[in-house]
Amino acid sequence: MFTSTLAFLITACYIYLIITFEKFHHIISDSLLHTRPQKNHISLTPRIGGAGIFFGILTSIFICHKLNYPFPDLVIKMIICSIPIFFAGLAEDITGEISATIRLAFAAFSAFLINKFLNVNIGYIDFYWVDVLLSIKVLASIFTIFCIVGLVNAYNIIDGFNGLSSLHGIFSLLLITYLSLIFGELDLFYISVLFASGTLGFLIWNYPSGKIFLGDCGSYLLGFWIATLTILLISRHPTISPWLAITLNIYPVVETLFTIYRRVLLSNKSPLKPDGMHFHSILYRRILKLNTYHITKNNFVYDPQNPTTSFLIFILSMLGMIPGIIWPESTPMLIICLLAYTAIFLFLYMKIIRFNSPLWLLYLSQKTKLFK
Repeated sequence: MFTSTLAFLITACYIYLIITFEKFHHIISDSLLHTRPQKNHISLTPRIGGAGIFFGILTSIFICHKLNYPFPDLVIKMIICSIPIFFAGLAEDITGEISATIRLAFAAFSAFLINKFLNVNIGYIDFYWVDVLLSIKVLASIFTIFCIVGLVNAYNIIDGFNGLSSLHGIFSLLLITYLSLIFGELDLFYISVLFASGTLGFLIWNYPSGKIFLGDCGSYLLGFWIATLTILLISRHPTISPWLAITLNIYPVVETLFTIYRRVLLSNKSPLKPDGMHFHSILYRRILKLNTYHITKNNFVYDPQNPTTSFLIFILSMLGMIPGIIWPESTPMLIICLLAYTAIFLFLYMKIIRFNSPLWLLYLSQKTKLFK
């Protein structure tokens, strides 16, 4: 597809320019060292990779428009609706002073625009009494906005290591691409390939080397676009289980729900207060982290276990995501798979945090140190 190829190439070029001319914008674009508990990187690095994705995709669409190359109008509407949350995230990436509450408010506004102008709605979840409530349009709209904001925040939460959020985002988009083709939704097929291609243009600079990060603007975009496409696919085909939305994003969703439980019920803290106790963080610190790092000729400090962490979690997450394309119409099977994945997640988390990691995980960790 011409537009998707163009999006990949242009995004990759934009990201290259951001990295190359970092010395001119590093004061506002570089992530600060040791200022946030969830940060796990070593060197000062640009954190505005999401801007490269957003403007790369936008530029590719503009070129196709000038060349009279056809593309669905839906993609323009989705991009317009994502503007509020994108710029809220970008403002946080640049200033570091936009509170989580304000950013989530902008995410809710973008979700409201999607709900109102594209009729993106969750009308059922396959539980009778809840479905009765969701038959009331206002309640369905509120629930839809809540779910979109939740996934936006989920992708931001897992954006802690090289490629972690973008790998999951691309794979989720590819699964949506496959399902869109199976169910004959060619516009959703086109858009999911386009967004995946643009994100891939970022990923080649982010993984494994970590020369640039998604930032809040990038992780918010991924979560917003994936949530919108998934809900559109499910709403157009009532035979598809609404639990597919969770299955396709199983690691971000489970991590977010566990984070809320851990912060609110166990620690009596705000669910929006960041910490360094996510699954990917403890896996890195207690199993993979080394005391030595690689320093390149450009004085860039490279930690080879950072991308290894992302790779390990991605492989484990794939096992939970694949059932979505095997049983997209079976709510019982998807719920069983979700419960099984959650049980494995909690088991591994408790083992690792108690310094009692399973031997097979330690062995796998050693065998997957690919980026030395």
